[in-house]
Amino acid sequence: MKNWEKDRNKIIGLGEFSAHKSYYPQLQLKLEELELAYKNSENILSSMPDAVIFHDSSGNFLYMNKQAGIMFGIHEQETTLYSYSHLIDDFQSSDLILHFKKLTPGKTNSFQCDIHSINSDEQTPVEISSNSIMWQGKKAIVSVVRDFTLHKQFEDSIIKAKQKAEENDQLKSAFLANMSHEIRTPMNGIIGFVDLLKEPDLTEEKHYTYLEILTKSCDRLLSTINDIIEFSKIESGQTHVNLSPQNLEEILVQQWSFFYSEASKKGNRLVLAPSKSDEIVLVDRLKLESIVSNLIKNAIKFTSEGAISISYKIEKPYIKFCIKDTGIGIAKERQEAIFKRFVQANIEITRGHEGSGLGLSICKAYAEMMGGNIWVESEENKGSSFYFTIAYQPVPKAL
Repeated sequence: MKNWEKDRNKIIGLGEFSAHKSYYPQLQLKLEELELAYKNSENILSSMPDAVIFHDSSGNFLYMNKQAGIMFGIHEQETTLYSYSHLIDDFQSSDLILHFKKLTPGKTNSFQCDIHSINSDEQTPVEISSNSIMWQGKKAIVSVVRDFTLHKQFEDSIIKAKQKAEENDQLKSAFLANMSHEIRTPMNGIIGFVDLLKEPDLTEEKHYTYLEILTKSCDRLLSTINDIIEFSKIESGQTHVNLSPQNLEEILVQQWSFFYSEASKKGNRLVLAPSKSDEIVLVDRLKLESIVSNLIKNAIKFTSEGAISISYKIEKPYIKFCIKDTGIGIAKERQEAIFKRFVQANIEITRGHEGSGLGLSICKAYAEMMGGNIWVESEENKGSSFYFTIAYQPVPKAL
């Protein structure tokens, strides 16, 4: 567009030496109108938020507005030295040129690609909308280059949300199937063995065996129902932290004593590691007991004739707990998923190892509510170490 000044002076010179000088004032007026129209169009292009480029069908630049210069790091006087090939990789550049060759006048076509400035290799997703025009008496193309980053991010977020929804739907289906199994199995046991207990000629040994199975079925059903109720409370925001002064050693000893017999029945050694601290701290006892008992139950469930250890230590500003076992372990690709709702380490194993699949998601929610986190370090067929932290809160002296 800088050629405008030269062309203007040529036309004025012709007017001054023309034999028809009576037309000179009209010519001067028309030139002023054209000059004003040019300046207006240049101001409009400069004020546009998108990059605008005039170029030929091979992608060689003829003119670009201020925004294009900023986007691509090209100074105005250097515009004609560059083309799209300097800003786009060879593969995409070839496709873009082919796109330009196919343009038809009066019809805008768009092309999406990644583009970078001449000063950086950082790629920016853009949409290039192009149309054929006449430029200084020759065929040319005007293209609007629009940063597509936000649109791309929005598209990606929609795709991820869709995938997440589909994943949740699959998990819920698996969860509901598992819940059906977890509720019906103990219920069938309860109903069946209640009927058997009505038999008049039962031996004392069978009577005791049936009562033991009945008790286990009731405990399993109650555990499943408690998990569902507790998870519903967490999801609806009805669960709150209730802090009180507690002796951590005492809580862990109690948990160790409670599960010792159950662990021994599977040939496991349940060990409580001695602590270097017997400090009284502020914790939510019920939530802490829930996390520890869930992790010990899981360790017993997936460990046979092995060892399970319980330990903790104060690492300010946290208290760190560990439940370690020598069980079947967890595949590396499943170690994050197990803390998500409706998920177990392996959906296929749930028939052999009962459980709602909510325990670890409840543990995670409780740990986070108490200012900490939970994670696992595990290797298949070698065992797992479940760690969780809660915020260290000493008892104020006034208490």
